[in-house]
Amino acid sequence: MARQEINLGTAPTGAGGDTTRSAAAKMNAMSTELYTALGGATGTLPSALPIAKGGTGVTDGRAIFTEVGVQGASGRYNIQGLYAGWNAAGLGEGHFIVNKGNGDGGFSWRSVNAGNTAGGPAMTYSYDGILKVTTVSASGVAVGTLAVSNEVSVELPVRGIRCRTGVSGAYTAQSYNLNWTGSNVDVYIGATYVGTMTLFGSDYRFKKYIKDAPKTSYLDRVDAYRIVTYQRKNFGDVFKGDDVVYQGLIAHEAQAVNPLAVTGEKDGLGEDGQPRVQQLEPMALITDLMGAVKELRAELAALKAAQV
Repeated sequence: MARQEINLGTAPTGAGGDTTRSAAAKMNAMSTELYTALGGATGTLPSALPIAKGGTGVTDGRAIFTEVGVQGASGRYNIQGLYAGWNAAGLGEGHFIVNKGNGDGGFSWRSVNAGNTAGGPAMTYSYDGILKVTTVSASGVAVGTLAVSNEVSVELPVRGIRCRTGVSGAYTAQSYNLNWTGSNVDVYIGATYVGTMTLFGSDYRFKKYIKDAPKTSYLDRVDAYRIVTYQRKNFGDVFKGDDVVYQGLIAHEAQAVNPLAVTGEKDGLGEDGQPRVQQLEPMALITDLMGAVKELRAELAALKAAQV
């Protein structure tokens, strides 16, 4: 209904105005409409104005709304708190601003369960501009892309890198890491060291104390290497067996022949308790063969000289 105004009549007696009853009737009619509009069901107003009626639904100042719209720039964020705004730069953009006061500042986003008794991992963005995301997933798209504007100086410290068998293949359960030791690249699958990349850099500029290898019988050394065939078996968390037959050496046996031909130690463990497997040093084995060839050539030259 339209607002009903009580007719006060002519001053000072009120002649011609509403009677006490008619004035009270108008007040009753308007208050009834207000109570009905504000959700009063039994003649009482709710303790908090309902959300559906444009209120907050609460009495403690912690407002709850079904939707919040912001159509102006936030310009009063000189007091600590969180502020939201729109179109500050005239480009139709939204913005969130935190006045950190005496704290650390930054933003945090996370999800909680229905009872707010447990929460998922948080994504944070610090005052210094550091974004931390627990997990990045590009599921549901052909290729996930991480785009940055200053590629030259960006370094990404990641827990591990997961790969797959081609762009249409499935991702494996294990991630890998590469660690530069200063001279080689150690390779880890998950937390397990699986070997070192063989790099054949041989520039004199990163070598020192260069001297001829000790005199030895390379023929005897090569003869002492036990050549074996074998199949791989399951070992630790990442090594899996197969039915393929391989030919090669046993690391600790080769190490007993030439300590420089193998890295690591038999049954070695890393600082984390994970197995640290031994690995052959290809250049040591190659130069053992070169030394043996030199000895054979010398023996052949001696035989030819004896026949003259």
